[in-house]
Amino acid sequence: MNEIMAFIAFAVCGAMYDVREYGAVGDGMTIDTPAIQRAVDEASKAGGGTVAIGSGRYVVANLTLKDNVTLRLAKDAVLLGATNEVDYVDGIMSVVSAFKARNIAIEGEGTIDGRGWAAPLKHPRRWRDVHFRNCGNVRVEDVTLKDPAFWTFFLQECEDCIVRGVRIFAHANFNNDGIDIEAKRVLVENCVIDSDDDAICPKSYNPDFVCEDVEVRNCVLASNCNFIKFGTTSHGTFRNCYIHHCKLRPCAVSRLRFWDECS
Repeated sequence: MNEIMAFIAFAVCGAMYDVREYGAVGDGMTIDTPAIQRAVDEASKAGGGTVAIGSGRYVVANLTLKDNVTLRLAKDAVLLGATNEVDYVDGIMSVVSAFKARNIAIEGEGTIDGRGWAAPLKHPRRWRDVHFRNCGNVRVEDVTLKDPAFWTFFLQECEDCIVRGVRIFAHANFNNDGIDIEAKRVLVENCVIDSDDDAICPKSYNPDFVCEDVEVRNCVLASNCNFIKFGTTSHGTFRNCYIHHCKLRPCAVSRLRFWDECS
């Protein structure tokens, strides 16, 4: 399936935008969404660029990527999910999101920490770490995603996606899937996923959208539910999905404590 990925180009030219210059504080308490969003918006309006998140702990909710923007997280940079549900109201319920954006990326050795323990278990309005919807030319590489309140990473009706070298640790709440895929032409490789719910989970919410040409390879998967599952939502079609050369191992965290709290 390598040939289906050959035409995907992710080069984003443009300037570097340091979020500190837009007022981001990174003290772990201040809501830095407005400051970082200003950097993203300006980069996109200029035709594209890289938004640099330096060392620090930045509290955000519904940070929205725009066309031709790369979000680069330094090794000691952490995006912390806001712990108040109302901070996620105006947008996709996610720490980092995108809607109808093209040529977007998240890269670097930093972390997106959803702090999902702050949301009530099984609450209907819980946030993901990353949710991209109706996007094209997507790349997520080398970052760590951890502890969402709901699923960790959802590619919904997206096209031409590469997910590479991502580390996921998701044991903060219920329904903590690793990567949920409702997309076309997707390559997931060299990722390590340790999730309380399904590790790799192709979905089909839209009966008119075909989840197809998906390759998952050379990943290490741990799950307290299913290592690989198609569905539960399966309204449409799955086609040409190839999952191979993955290692399966026990989870680092037992699920028993969640069953006890929900009984």
